[in-house]
Amino acid sequence: MEDTIIKERIRGVGDRLYNNPLTTENEDGIRYMTTRMRLPSWVTGDTMTEGVDGVSSSIDISVERVGSARPLSALRNSPLFPNISKEFRAENLIDEFRQRSPSDGVEIVDWMHRSAAEAAVLTGWESEYNQNSSVTTTTGDPTAPHDLIGVSDFNFDPTPGRNVASSGSATMRTPNQNVEIANNSSKVVFNQDNVGWGGVDADPGSYQWNGKVAQFKEIAGTPVNDTVRFPDFGGYTIPNVINQAPPESSSQAEVGLAISSREQQDMNVAFRDPNDYTRSVAAGTVTVPEGTSNVQFNISSTPEVPPLLTTLEPSDSGSVQSVESYTVEAQ
Repeated sequence: MEDTIIKERIRGVGDRLYNNPLTTENEDGIRYMTTRMRLPSWVTGDTMTEGVDGVSSSIDISVERVGSARPLSALRNSPLFPNISKEFRAENLIDEFRQRSPSDGVEIVDWMHRSAAEAAVLTGWESEYNQNSSVTTTTGDPTAPHDLIGVSDFNFDPTPGRNVASSGSATMRTPNQNVEIANNSSKVVFNQDNVGWGGVDADPGSYQWNGKVAQFKEIAGTPVNDTVRFPDFGGYTIPNVINQAPPESSSQAEVGLAISSREQQDMNVAFRDPNDYTRSVAAGTVTVPEGTSNVQFNISSTPEVPPLLTTLEPSDSGSVQSVESYTVEAQ
């Protein structure tokens, strides 16, 4: 099953292994970018087949609080708004944008302040995530074809906000299917070889609305040693997606991560098949206390523990601030 591994010659680097080609075609013959996971050099076809199938579905997770929550200064500035305060909650930036650019009812209206606050948080997260990988994001008003909001292969069907509010959802186009996202919520879209995210906020009677889109091009690989926030949009949060890859071949791996949270919060942890992102192979829930906590768990499989696409998603928004680190060690 060596065809589950893509070997590429990278200029100035040499051979690198991936689970997907850079681009491929959907059933309509339209070419799109896949979401890729970089694979360690020891990975074989058996790792990607038998190793994935053998992952234990029972994950025993331990948590230890080690200190207070990290200060917001640990976050990166938004490259789009470098002079705006650092935040992981968009709602906390709306007044700051309103003070800088008050509404005049003509060129500047109220929905723009929220959109700018969301863009500041979203692009700050993008900058943090891209230290290890590649994600692209955008936010704005997807009301008409000329206002199409999307990134590469994920975008919203242009429609007035009042229609989104009355129907209860907006349509996001993905490389493989159209997906409905409920108003005032978000959704992670897992297709077989690509991953995206969309968020929707529309008010009844309003023409404009706020849409947010992210496309994961390369998943953040372990070890992650830099702070990466959980962007919060007042009711929903973007999960962080990690390429959990042991550095060596082993039938057991120990995973350690540090989480910073403003309140006690449940966080869902899910592990997906690197050959087919629609397939979940294991999942668990961890309760993280207020403060910074170390989370540890073991994963086992035969012949060895494979790389897994891992999602970290707070159960409720507005509390879990950031991932501080994420490491994997062969045992």
